[in-house]
Amino acid sequence: EIKAGAKAKYYPIELSEAIKQVREHEGRYLFIGLPCFVKAVRLLRREDPVLMKRIPYCIGLICGHLKSDFFGQAEAWESGVPLDKIARVDFRHKTPGTRASDYAIEVRRTDKDEPIVKRIAELSTANWGLGYFKYNACDYCDDVLAETADATFGDAWIPKYVSDDKGCNVIIIRNQAIQDLFDRYRNELVLHDSDAAEVYQSQSSGFRHRRQGLAERLYIHQQRGEWTPTKRIKPSLDGIPERRQRVYAMRTTLKNESFVAFREAVKAGDFAVFNKHMKPLERKYWRVSIPFKKRMMNLVRRVINKLRRIIKKL
Repeated sequence: EIKAGAKAKYYPIELSEAIKQVREHEGRYLFIGLPCFVKAVRLLRREDPVLMKRIPYCIGLICGHLKSDFFGQAEAWESGVPLDKIARVDFRHKTPGTRASDYAIEVRRTDKDEPIVKRIAELSTANWGLGYFKYNACDYCDDVLAETADATFGDAWIPKYVSDDKGCNVIIIRNQAIQDLFDRYRNELVLHDSDAAEVYQSQSSGFRHRRQGLAERLYIHQQRGEWTPTKRIKPSLDGIPERRQRVYAMRTTLKNESFVAFREAVKAGDFAVFNKHMKPLERKYWRVSIPFKKRMMNLVRRVINKLRRIIKKL
């Protein structure tokens, strides 16, 4: 059951049934969740002695942001599966021999046995940095590393590890009992000692968006007289270059417009409508966020990688 439930699933969920199950059945439970869910369970344990006793540990997952169910639908639809024929989406289908970041999705249809496998590099909705279909609440989150969890796991997006097609995890341990467990079985694991700087590097873009970017978003809402949650990050534009301010503003636009564009595509029955709506905004975002010279270098790199894949197939 653990193996069957493994892998990332970018899909909305809620906890009431799981919490009910814990309350009604004796035992000890390990809670695994995203930062906001772990924090919620920690607070709930303070109020409920039954949950305090039965959930001794919480494991957190590093989180970029949550996705609405439009995300899975859009990826499957763009892969060639009509919305009414989607049976299941595997969001992290491994592709041996490639970088860990160069994975694929596998979509199963209700009317066919053979699944469709599509590399995320070929999908317009898969770039996490664009924030398509992001929850609005996620733009006010400041917890990248599930800080209230006993231990946190997440992708190690670091050059020296990202080339491993099996993937590599950053592991942050805050509970001595879990640290003792790792130490006891260290010889059976492949572990590399790290430090705070390297952990930060693995999620640097997430930290920038939820520290500097959050300060900018809070400031904009404050100037408009709009309510925002109280955060440890204060509303401010201090030290944020104008270019970065435009980047954060464009990310909000991309998030909001992705929902509009997808509804338009569904109404038209044509996924191309989504790209027609979003591509001009996406190009504007790249012009703002990436200097011209770097954009050209990235383009050359993509062309070379594409040629390599073609040659490899031959």
